[in-house]
Amino acid sequence: MANTLSFSVPILLTALLCMTVTCFNEDQSVLLQFKAHITSNPLNVWPYNWSSATSVCHWTGISCGINGRVTALNLPNMNLYGTILPSLGKLSLLSVLNMSGNSFHGHLPSELANLQRLELMDLSHNELSGGIPPWFGNLTKLQYLSLYGNNFTGSISPYLFSMINLETMDFSHNFLQGSLPHEIGNLPKLKILRLRYNKLSNPIPAAIYNVSSLEVADFMFNNFSGSISRNIGNLTKLREIYVAHTDIGGIEAC
Repeated sequence: MANTLSFSVPILLTALLCMTVTCFNEDQSVLLQFKAHITSNPLNVWPYNWSSATSVCHWTGISCGINGRVTALNLPNMNLYGTILPSLGKLSLLSVLNMSGNSFHGHLPSELANLQRLELMDLSHNELSGGIPPWFGNLTKLQYLSLYGNNFTGSISPYLFSMINLETMDFSHNFLQGSLPHEIGNLPKLKILRLRYNKLSNPIPAAIYNVSSLEVADFMFNNFSGSISRNIGNLTKLREIYVAHTDIGGIEAC
């Protein structure tokens, strides 16, 4: 038994090392493929060290964990033009994805639903379009989601509100329509909700007054109607609420 164990441990360690190296190489391959699909870089600010000759963990905008796997992709305000590739969903240990302030266009690929460890996604100030996909609801570790300033259309899916750790949701400056789903009440940690400059309508759902963590609610420049419920008093942490340029008629009468 002892001899068997002495051989098993080195074999196990070797197998784990091979798995880590394989995943490391896959992360690098995914990011090089992503770079190759950037169709325009007018400011010529793409990091020079994104090369197979350099460890991916030393690339500008990349952070890695102790195992050498990519955990963060930070490429904000680089004026990059292209699409978000489905293969980015293979970065299985990614916790931060920040590509705000660029010119990415097209739809968000469903493969991003595989980023189960994601805690922050900032895709604000791009040119993304289509509907906001319901698979966001699979990202249950997500705490910060900003899609501000894109071209998203359609309604807000109730499935989005499975992100039970979400603290900030910013869908401002898009072209969203329809109602705010009552499932908004399923976000127990939500602090900041920003929806200004869309085409959302109908009354604000009563379930929102159960989100006791809410601090900021921004509904400006929409077609919301009805009135603010007296139950707003339940929101003891609420600091700011914006309803100007909507059809909301104030706080309901006693």
